[in-house]
Amino acid sequence: MPRCGGAILALALVVPLFAAPVHAHSTDGRHIEATTTDSGVDLSVSTDATRAVVVAGTDNLLEREQLVSAWLTRGLEVSAAGEPCRSEAGKLVVEESRVRQSLSFECPSTRALELRDRELAAAHAKAQTLVSLDGEAHVLRPGAESMRFEERPSTVPMFIREGVVHLVTGYDHLLFVFALLLGVGLRAREHGARRAMVDAARVVTAFTVGHSITLALAALDVVVLPSALVEATIAASIVLAAVLNLWRPDTERPWLALAFGLVHGFGFSSVLAEVGLPANERVLALLSFNIGIELGQLAFVALVIAPLTWIARQRYYQKSVLFPSSLAIAAIAAVWFVERAAGA
Repeated sequence: MPRCGGAILALALVVPLFAAPVHAHSTDGRHIEATTTDSGVDLSVSTDATRAVVVAGTDNLLEREQLVSAWLTRGLEVSAAGEPCRSEAGKLVVEESRVRQSLSFECPSTRALELRDRELAAAHAKAQTLVSLDGEAHVLRPGAESMRFEERPSTVPMFIREGVVHLVTGYDHLLFVFALLLGVGLRAREHGARRAMVDAARVVTAFTVGHSITLALAALDVVVLPSALVEATIAASIVLAAVLNLWRPDTERPWLALAFGLVHGFGFSSVLAEVGLPANERVLALLSFNIGIELGQLAFVALVIAPLTWIARQRYYQKSVLFPSSLAIAAIAAVWFVERAAGA
């Protein structure tokens, strides 16, 4: 393969990551606490107060209660056996960091109750509405805008799915792992594919150990860090991993994967903070979410490692693939760092 061919193949692996949205952990959906009643469904709909202030144009939300209430509950519908339920809104409540609106639905029956968020139909691909019902969590998103209460998924498959979804759409996490694997690829040329596979396993294991520790600590509220600080540090970790490929490409990566895995774990926990761990199954949900993350991570490594190991055996790998790819990664992550640090 000519030199340009190796570079093109490497960029083909990287470009989909570069083109993705930079705010991998942001969720702009509402959080709904749902309770079934003898006559229908009661909802408590909340969101971050900062978003409500932007919508209202004032920090005194009660001055524009009607506007904020309509915005917060817009598009939410409940039906019973296909028949629409009649809704009645309660008073808007402004808490320290959130704004909350109650919404009661009186239904013609309590059979086949279904909650739908019509706003998601036209929303961006990563929009979410988070629903808690009877200690279980559910996520509505574009393409899956409704849920039937009697068909709620169990905790394990739901949180495994959320872990996978977050990892494969967490472009900063994937870019960090890819930067580490670029360095691992160099040893495929020097020591063979088997050594490269062993090194890749060590890197992935170290990253897993690191983020699993802090994910558990943060999700269980043992250690909580400001999300803006965490996001900026994650971007900085990508820059450092890429720069290390330029400065010391032969350096082993497990120590770096472990150290910054601790930081990435706090990033993973931000998703669980939005979804909410079910009160009666906190540990089970946490373990399931972490399993989902690992499944997504292993799928990504399996997709990348074989072509990367083959390219790395070529003489031009370091100058034509490793260095330009690492420069591109460092530049993109530096932009993320500036954006996130400015918003901290």
